[in-house]
Amino acid sequence: MTRIVCSDNHTLAVLDSGALFSWGGNRFGQLGHNGHAEFCDTPKRIDKLRRHTVCGVAASPFHSVCFTSTGEIWTWGSNKQGQLGSGKTSTTGGKLGAPGSSTPLNVTWHHHTQQHKQHQQGYSEVLEVCASHTCTLVLRRGVVYGAQYPSAHHPSGSTRPVPNEVYQWGNGSHTPTKVQFLPKKRIRGCDMEMLSDSNRCIINISSIAVGNHHCVGVAAGGSVYTWGLGVAQLGHGISQEQKSHLSFPKLVESLLHEHIIGVSAAGERTSVVTARGDMYTWGSCRITGALGHGKHTYQPVPRVVLGVKGVRQVATGADHTLVLVSACVPSLPHSTQEAASSSAEIRADDDLMMPSEEEDPQALSACNSFTLQELCEIEIARLVHLRNVISVLSVAEHYSRVHLFNFCL
Repeated sequence: MTRIVCSDNHTLAVLDSGALFSWGGNRFGQLGHNGHAEFCDTPKRIDKLRRHTVCGVAASPFHSVCFTSTGEIWTWGSNKQGQLGSGKTSTTGGKLGAPGSSTPLNVTWHHHTQQHKQHQQGYSEVLEVCASHTCTLVLRRGVVYGAQYPSAHHPSGSTRPVPNEVYQWGNGSHTPTKVQFLPKKRIRGCDMEMLSDSNRCIINISSIAVGNHHCVGVAAGGSVYTWGLGVAQLGHGISQEQKSHLSFPKLVESLLHEHIIGVSAAGERTSVVTARGDMYTWGSCRITGALGHGKHTYQPVPRVVLGVKGVRQVATGADHTLVLVSACVPSLPHSTQEAASSSAEIRADDDLMMPSEEEDPQALSACNSFTLQELCEIEIARLVHLRNVISVLSVAEHYSRVHLFNFCL
């Protein structure tokens, strides 16, 4: 199994062979089994996609989406908000009778006829898909359609790289629409290999995420852009009394000092991961603690989550957040001396026992090379874990124990 995703009431799984299975609730046809059964309690392969190699999937409470090795996008489930990218209005047979399809539909990029032909020939690679209950978001690799781009960074007449493309549909429109990331002047976070002739930065999106009514894109240079309908989840410092609707992506300026490498969104919340392993969250939530900022349930600008270090990946749920942290353990305090004392162990049964010269002369020599404070720092560091690292960090800072403080960072 290479990929598994789940929504409120159904699950999708992709096998190594590219086969796609689904199970769970099927009220809106989101399982893709071409039937009217409202529930499937065991994984079942989606027959319509048997001849395709599925590479990635996404799921919302009302519909599902996948992409194949040939760059095709397939959607199924409810189409009430146009989230299937199709104008078809056949009903699923569900109780709500929402327009949609219980079998996968191939999304057609009919508004870019010439580009669509080239994509169909395999020149386009889909990198990622995301789904919310009202829309679908797709990230595709940038494609050069025979254009030549002379610049200072590329010899005249040479083909230069182009940024990845983001498309979205839903929220009342079934037509796939390209999201326009307007070029800005040189800023930290732009792709310096894609500077246009006017010395403006071309934004190359490398990852995407979507919440209930907002979308997020992270550029290859580490900057973050948000758009859609919302208040706090857009991260632009909007007050709780205001409403905002951004038709075009807007840079989250408060994160320009960080290099963002990962993003996740759900409901009215957004979470990002930095290259240093920190995590920032913002938005609003119904449950205390979902943002990671104690009792705060409203955060209009990105705020670092204290006590979480070494984050590699984040997953944002409706009312909770999960993080994957690095398994790498930093070197113990005074590690240069520690290497010389690898054979020295302090055994504590009832009393602190120092090894005798006859028992282990090397260990005795190593212990003598440390001060008592350094030995205490080393032993405290051995006991540090995620639950107590903040407390130890505070104590180390109070007593100016630099080595222990750096270990806890």
